[in-house]
Amino acid sequence: MPDQHKENDQEEALAKLADKLARAKQKGSTSSHNPTKSSPSGIGLGMRITVDFVAGIGIGVAIGLYLDKIFDTQPIFLIVFMMIGFGAGLLNVIRTAQQIDKHKKSAKEKEH
Repeated sequence: MPDQHKENDQEEALAKLADKLARAKQKGSTSSHNPTKSSPSGIGLGMRITVDFVAGIGIGVAIGLYLDKIFDTQPIFLIVFMMIGFGAGLLNVIRTAQQIDKHKKSAKEKEH
C-alpha cells in the first residue's frame, strides 16, 4: 500500500510539472522577445572591431615579412605593408561602425 501511495504522489508531481512546462512553452511562444533577431552585444561588437583592426595589421606585417625575405630587403616591405595593413584595419573599423550606426537608426525608426 505505501508503494501505491508513493506512485500516486509521483504521478501527481509529474502531472503538475507537465502542466507547468506546457504553460511555459505557450507563454514563451507568444513572447515578443526574440534573442536571435536582437542586436549584438557591446562586447561582441568590441571584439569584432578589435579583430578586424588587428587582422588588417597582422596580414600587412605577414606580407611585408614575406616580401622582405624574398627580396632580401629587411625593413622596407615590412614598414610599407604594416602601414597598408593599418589603413585596411582602420577602414574595416569605420565600415563596421557605419553598419552598427545604420542598424541602430533603422531599429529606432521601426520603433517610432
